[in-house]
Amino acid sequence: DPLSVALDTSDPDAFAAALGGQFQRYGFASVKDHGIPQPLIDAALADIKAFFALPETVKRRYHQVGGGGQRGLTPFGIETAKGFDKHDLKEFWHTGRELPAEIAGFKEHIYGLFQALDALGLTLLRAIARHLKLAADFFDDPVRDGNSILRLLHYPPVEGATDHVRAGAHE
Repeated sequence: DPLSVALDTSDPDAFAAALGGQFQRYGFASVKDHGIPQPLIDAALADIKAFFALPETVKRRYHQVGGGGQRGLTPFGIETAKGFDKHDLKEFWHTGRELPAEIAGFKEHIYGLFQALDALGLTLLRAIARHLKLAADFFDDPVRDGNSILRLLHYPPVEGATDHVRAGAHE
């Protein structure tokens, strides 16, 4: 059952204990009531769908060769899952410095969602610090100028049979 982030305001110690408990038991946590406005989520989703619908030649302008796929577009057929010899059947966008001009509002919505999720991440890290009996701001400095990314995936339709995977199993 997702943990309500609203509990962090009403009972920070209980929130920290519950969040830490989820990580200890499952290795991940699921949260709800995160406070990210639904209109921002909806606008970002609409914008990323519009981006992936652009012609391939336009999208490829945002592929940064040599950047390891950490910013901009990673085109379809580029990434290969660990342990596989055939490329994944996906393309994705990593929010960073270059944002497509072809989609009105893209920067506002996608980067706005990134900022909202980044702030939520700091809230969760502060709760984890409290759970670990550390100062609540223990993780603030290490993540202040961190290299977090927002990966927005697209799985285009595939025609016919293939021996490729959409994405390999995660570890």
